[in-house]
Amino acid sequence: MKEKIINSKVSLIVLLFSSLFLVSCQSSKSVINQVFNEQEANTINKIIDYYDAYVLSFYKDSIPIDKAYKKFISFATPISENTSNFILLPPEYMQVPFVNSLDKNSLSELYIIRDSVKIFDTAIKVPYDFTLNHRGKFIHKYLKKLSRRNEILKDYYRGTILAGDITPITYAMLMHDYEKFNFNNRDERFAFIAAFFFKREITETEKYLYRNMYKRKPVNED
Repeated sequence: MKEKIINSKVSLIVLLFSSLFLVSCQSSKSVINQVFNEQEANTINKIIDYYDAYVLSFYKDSIPIDKAYKKFISFATPISENTSNFILLPPEYMQVPFVNSLDKNSLSELYIIRDSVKIFDTAIKVPYDFTLNHRGKFIHKYLKKLSRRNEILKDYYRGTILAGDITPITYAMLMHDYEKFNFNNRDERFAFIAAFFFKREITETEKYLYRNMYKRKPVNED
């Protein structure tokens, strides 16, 4: 009888530790892998690696990824805003072949993809045209999970879920408050990248919001 009680206690302890281990593994799993299936996650990681390489290409010396992103956004946004050179995104000759290499089913959880844009009543063929998929996993699951981390991600999610797209005020916020992102974390890095991955220019509305609602602070070089 005594031996049975001891064995029961041992089994209970083993079960408890096993449960704690599983919970720990789940909590440490990236949000990308929690939300997206394997093929979708692979596509997303390709996008992150592609954009990382683009950002790092601006620096000759080795530099931590978090610092690289913050330095890059700090100088790229004013250039993109005040000139026709939208360098927040790689040039089209680089972007088009890369986009064409990606799995379109996976991209559909992020974007609605078209091969033409309508100007008045005329459809103009383009290499690709993306708009955010307001019914996809990116908004409804991915951003929702990330929104629990901090205020900027919460505002990003709220603004996007209400509008069904990334609004000018959200873009202005991302371009100003980028220092609140932890770019060392791939989940947060992708949240930023996804907003700009399909963008071609900064609109006049975004320029107005950027200039009148936010004051840019220089990135600390230390």
